[in-house]
Amino acid sequence: MQARRHDGPTRTSTPAEIIGNHSVHSSSPQPQQHGHPYRPAPKNNALDILTIEAGLDTRTTVMIRNIPNKMTNDDLIAYIDSVCPRRIDFLYLRMDFSNGCNVGYAFVNFIAVEDLMTFAKAKLGQKWNMFSSEKILEMSYADYQGKESQVEKFKNSSIMDEREEWRPKIFRSEPGPDQGLPEPFPSPTHLRRKQISSHNRAGLFPSNHSSQDSPSSRRGMRAFGHRGFHR
Repeated sequence: MQARRHDGPTRTSTPAEIIGNHSVHSSSPQPQQHGHPYRPAPKNNALDILTIEAGLDTRTTVMIRNIPNKMTNDDLIAYIDSVCPRRIDFLYLRMDFSNGCNVGYAFVNFIAVEDLMTFAKAKLGQKWNMFSSEKILEMSYADYQGKESQVEKFKNSSIMDEREEWRPKIFRSEPGPDQGLPEPFPSPTHLRRKQISSHNRAGLFPSNHSSQDSPSSRRGMRAFGHRGFHR
């Protein structure tokens, strides 16, 4: 199964204040983001709240950036749940395997575009106010969209051999009392591809400090880009 990609709509930009790689339309001043090591997101990956509100962009999978390095999966899930509880069905917080800290970004799929909009309105361009961090939350769209595409991408990746808390997570999407609760990740279907993935990943993240400004984080972003794990 080929991963689904979405290039997003084409529209004429309206006046907006730019924070990182997203547009926030507001009459009040927005926090200024100082330089970060990530490559700028492609223009068609920029997240525009007005475009979502107009129904012109229905993508649901985003890269959340500038995450405080001490945050864990549970921390990030709780942070999202504080705005829209149990409304995500995929989450992958990338970790530095040498020290167990995250490298500053995560891929998240919201169950519905309305959930993404709710979260973006509440948190986009705001300080995290966690772990004494001054970082400001940024978001852009991922190239591969939807839970199914993320599962297909990661189930044959060697990342699934890492510690449980470092692996991608999926949650139940279907409406009902179990929606948003953890779901088992499907087993690999291509063992050869998984072996190649393991070989490609070896040495990607040498022992280093976990700051998002570190060389290991920059190498990781080049390997992952907006597509997740490079296989």
